[in-house]
Amino acid sequence: IRDMLDYASSDYSAEGRDAGQRCALSDPLQVIHETVEILRHQGVFKQRKLQLELPPNLPECLIPPNHLQQILVNLLLNARDATSADGNIEVRACAQREAVEIAVEDNGSGMSHEQQQAAFDPFFSGGKRGGRGLGLFVCYQQLKECGGDIKLTSLPDQGSCFTVLLPCNITKGKHSA
Repeated sequence: IRDMLDYASSDYSAEGRDAGQRCALSDPLQVIHETVEILRHQGVFKQRKLQLELPPNLPECLIPPNHLQQILVNLLLNARDATSADGNIEVRACAQREAVEIAVEDNGSGMSHEQQQAAFDPFFSGGKRGGRGLGLFVCYQQLKECGGDIKLTSLPDQGSCFTVLLPCNITKGKHSA
């Protein structure tokens, strides 16, 4: 409920504004690195192998840095929860034409077709840790507000990959080679 209330009270959720007014710019590489360091410091990846495949630079994205961080924290915690103690989690990022793509992939328990269909619904929790079922819903809403998207691919017992697509600021951003 806290996630839902934070989302509802956010300045960025005001209706009647276009995505450019609701969404501040963020440096996705900086947010990824800061998020990973915070979670490492908290011991989130204990006994798991975390691999980062990141380019030297990416364009700035049209999403507030705290929203991108909240999205990444949720995806990384879900990946941790889906994997066993010796599991693998991979974070990849690249620049597309007018978007930045960030993928969080794990080799964990994966999801059935039914779970995938409900993954972004409010109050759906497929986890074993008793989650509130709001994390992916809030991620989805925050991304949609800024013109972004999130896609899920998963196979039972083989893992899941969440791919975040963020519109980028192609006039001001740092472009990758």
